[in-house]
Amino acid sequence: MRGIYKVPFHDDETATSLAIRLAAANRIPAIPFFDDLGFSLKSVIGGEHDALTRLSEISQISPERIFRNAFTITKPGHGILRDEKVRAPWLARYPARACATCLHEDLRREHGPNSARRYYRIHWQLASIRSCEIHDAPLIELPSGSNYRNFDLDYRATKNTRELNNALALKGTRPFTDYERFIIDRLEGRRRAGELLDSMSMLSGMDVTELIGMYATFGKYANLDHYNDSDWHNGAQAGFSLMRQGRSGIRQFLQQMTADRNKKRSARGGAAILGGINLGLSPRYHFRSGPDYDLIRAEMMAYINEHVGLTYKQKVFGKASSGTHVVFTDAIKTIGGGDMARGLLLHFSGERDEKTTVFPLSAYEKAQEYFDDLVFPIDAYPLLGITRPHFVQLVDRGVIAKDELYKKLFPSCMAKYSRSKLHTLVDAARSSPPVAKHDGLVSLWNVIVLVRVPFADIINLLMERKLSQVHYNLELPGLASILVDPAEVTSHFPLDERWMMASEVATLMGALKREIFDMTRGGILPFHKFRVPGRSQSIFFDRNEIQEFHAKYTHAKALATETGLKSHKAAQLLRLADIPKLRARLSVYYERTAARAALAEAGYP
Repeated sequence: MRGIYKVPFHDDETATSLAIRLAAANRIPAIPFFDDLGFSLKSVIGGEHDALTRLSEISQISPERIFRNAFTITKPGHGILRDEKVRAPWLARYPARACATCLHEDLRREHGPNSARRYYRIHWQLASIRSCEIHDAPLIELPSGSNYRNFDLDYRATKNTRELNNALALKGTRPFTDYERFIIDRLEGRRRAGELLDSMSMLSGMDVTELIGMYATFGKYANLDHYNDSDWHNGAQAGFSLMRQGRSGIRQFLQQMTADRNKKRSARGGAAILGGINLGLSPRYHFRSGPDYDLIRAEMMAYINEHVGLTYKQKVFGKASSGTHVVFTDAIKTIGGGDMARGLLLHFSGERDEKTTVFPLSAYEKAQEYFDDLVFPIDAYPLLGITRPHFVQLVDRGVIAKDELYKKLFPSCMAKYSRSKLHTLVDAARSSPPVAKHDGLVSLWNVIVLVRVPFADIINLLMERKLSQVHYNLELPGLASILVDPAEVTSHFPLDERWMMASEVATLMGALKREIFDMTRGGILPFHKFRVPGRSQSIFFDRNEIQEFHAKYTHAKALATETGLKSHKAAQLLRLADIPKLRARLSVYYERTAARAALAEAGYP
């Protein structure tokens, strides 16, 4: 278009900067200049398509170049810049900061009116760019103008000439960082900052990087409002060094944030665990919601769940935790008393420190499951459908075992038994298929009375499925439901050569039968009590046990016979001797070897 003075357009210049310089080169204020050309300066600032197309025609610059460097408003405070979503406060809509050396070189290098020589770089709009990539100098804040003058870089720079001239001396004092290079790369369409950052939008990547960097540099409880531009410059670079490493960098940051936390103690919520970033990354801020922030929060929560004792009551990032741990004060409500709950939690967590106040949820669930499975004997009787004497007999015979872990952890407490194992015992005893007709079958209690077979032996027969004539009355609980044939039970308990009668024992030992029973009642002589069909006696003696006893012990009458002494003389000598003795009423038995030695010492070998 003839009659309009043209200005060159730079690849890193904003579309608004081109429009302002074009008006300045023609020595006409920007607003009336564009009004006369049929569109407004405001429409250029907002990136409207028709206005940018018209600007392209007037400036004779290709529309592709102008559209590429234009900021397009999508809604108040939000827009698109080179295909990246940006918004306030990370983007300045009008020139706010500039490099003094770049502006000085613009005046020397460019042609045309001075007011049209200095141009605004596209990356200066971003608040996270704090230094010049060419001169390693800090960007200087330009005081605001009024109305459209805020977009006139030359006007604002001229008003602050002294400050810009002084800032020329700062060249080389603030190196351009890798973090700032990452931002420019994204504006240029390049993604080379690592898998994590490259998967995020530019803006969320900038935001998270700076938050992580500031808290990593100045501590988890740092007040970010108190730090200057130089501090943010250094903090952002520290954050980029971590974020570039991806998930390992985030975990390195979290390791620093949680270094003061003791996993054995209650975490007391996200603020105590993470410090300021807990609130900073909270989704309560609408602009920190979305998949990018969710990814970072999820990664942080994964680390926290692994390394911090977090209970369901505590909040992290403003959201109640699902809880990976249980605090001790909550655990005691469902797992017995304090000492019992602590003992179980310490065992199932593998922890040895008794001052631990939080435990893994998995350990708590195992402890609770274990505790709920335990029953006292008084609760086991109705569960098995038996009485206390029968229960004691089953325990003594090893059919039912006390819970070993409970006994080990709480040796001074009353024994408990596993509910599930008792159910297994009942199932095993009722494992034989029932017969169709149950005529002649009686309950276990009646069998015991009829045939005098120990209850434990009948249960063993049932568990070993040696009884075929079995029926079940499922209206009764546990073992009480079992019906068996007394004759079949009897057939499994014939008296064999192993057993001796009391009279046989008396003959072998040279004693009276009465003395044998006195010894059984006194607990000296081992015996077994059961009924055998056809025999009235219920006390029997194991032949091997009796022979072992007879070989080890003897009485004065037998010693007198062996030594030729009178029995009363032998008894008198042995009464004064310091040798082991067993007494049962009037019966006295001596250890055979010691007694013979005592008599030999007295002159009676």
